[in-house]
Amino acid sequence: MADGVPMDPQGDNAASRTLPLGTTAKVTNVETGKTAIVTIEDRGPYVDGRLVDLSPATAAKIGLTPRKGITKVVVAPIAVPLPDGKVKVGTAASEPEDKPDQIPVHEDKPEKPAHGAKAATDKATKLAVAAAENRNK
Repeated sequence: MADGVPMDPQGDNAASRTLPLGTTAKVTNVETGKTAIVTIEDRGPYVDGRLVDLSPATAAKIGLTPRKGITKVVVAPIAVPLPDGKVKVGTAASEPEDKPDQIPVHEDKPEKPAHGAKAATDKATKLAVAAAENRNK
């Protein structure tokens, strides 16, 4: 991994070229609708057209197999660590908890906050703080 620690194939970790290290994100398989929550712990993938590399365990959670290792996904940040130590709440933090596996649909009109959005935001903040504390150990 980028911090020198070996990748845990059973962990919920991923690599991204653009999201900051330590970001907690929701990855949704567009074909299956299955989701997984990951922490960005490495850089990559270095193949054009690919957004993220997932650990084998995380890939299995969203319906990938060794035979089918590539699929279209939606990556939605939940919590993004900032250089000053603060955490920015991402777009996936406001998704309703009662429908966590729905692929986000964006329309031109603004949406009303979803029922349970505050609870989801609080949950995302707690996840981000816990992830930051684990990195600092």
